[in-house]
Order: sequence, then C-alpha cells, then structure tokens
Amino acid sequence: MKMDLINTEEYPQADRQYKDRLFRFIFQRPADLLDLYNAVNGTDYSDPGALECETVMLNINYGHNRALMEKCRRLKEYAIFVATVRENLERPLPLREAVAEAVDTCIENNALRDILLEQKAEVIQMVLETFDQEKYEKAMHQEGYEDGYQDGRRDLLRELIQKKLAKGRSIEAIAGELEVAPETVQELAKQT
Repeated sequence: MKMDLINTEEYPQADRQYKDRLFRFIFQRPADLLDLYNAVNGTDYSDPGALECETVMLNINYGHNRALMEKCRRLKEYAIFVATVRENLERPLPLREAVAEAVDTCIENNALRDILLEQKAEVIQMVLETFDQEKYEKAMHQEGYEDGYQDGRRDLLRELIQKKLAKGRSIEAIAGELEVAPETVQELAKQT
C-alpha cells in the first residue's frame, strides 16, 4: 500500500475546501484508513499493508450513514468536527473563532482528541488556509434546498396516500399507483 502522508510542517497553497484536506489528514494513519475501509466494505482486514483503495462518494455529514459511522469511530469524529465548525459559523462566529472553538469542543468531547491535542495548531491552520466562505454559503444553500425539496416530495406523497386511503384504496393499490414500495405507503400512512 502506498500512502502519501500530508506534510504538517509545510502547507502548500490549497484549492479545496478544508473538509477534503482535513479528511485526508485524519485518515493518513494506515490503521485509521483500514478501519474506514473495513467499515465501508463490510470487511475485517487487519493488515493495512495489503490495502488497496478506490474512491467512493458517500454522504458523511453528521447524522447521515449512521451505520457506517458506528463502524468507524474516526469517521464519526471527523463528521462531528465538521458539524461543530458549521454550527459555530451559523451562530455566527468569525471563522478563526469558529474553528478554534470547534477544536476545543471536540477535545472536551473526545472527538479526534488525540489528533487535535497533538496537532491543534496545524489543524486550525489547515482549516483556515483552505476554507472558502463563499463556497461554504453556496453549499449550505444547496444542501438546504435539497433537504427542503425532499421534505416537500415526502409531504406530497403522504398527502396523496391519505387521500387515496380515505377513498378506500388498499396499501398495495396505492403503492402501484404511486410507484412506491408498499412499506413506504404503510410508513407514510402512519404519519397523520
């Protein structure tokens, strides 16, 4: 396994959001990367030297992919750190203060504690160098839009199901008409 470790003494000009660089930094240790690999792939390998990685896109925002987070402690802690920075920015705190406070909060709550205690200044600097406020605001707007869109679709589906049930349609008939699984119809029918 060939891994490029991040040089924590020298920070080249970054062109990505802090989360990508911080993620790579956190998972630079072979044991942590192996834990993540095992969690994602449902494996139980013990030799990091035999590891071959492929890129997979997953939503690792805190609160998503809970099963994966429970299998990989370091991933969950990373998601907590990113969420804490976001919460601090929404308060609103200036970026430097938001990051520093997130680091302190995570240390207190044992999230990335070992990394943050050993390399607190490097992590803060990494986030500050690569954070793009405009991109962050656009991403938050897009995420809010997508969440609202999904909520709206679910509300409409729930409303249609209620109307069809009131007309005496069966769960199976409604599922067929709306092209959704009967389990989805049952779940949404209970939410009145």
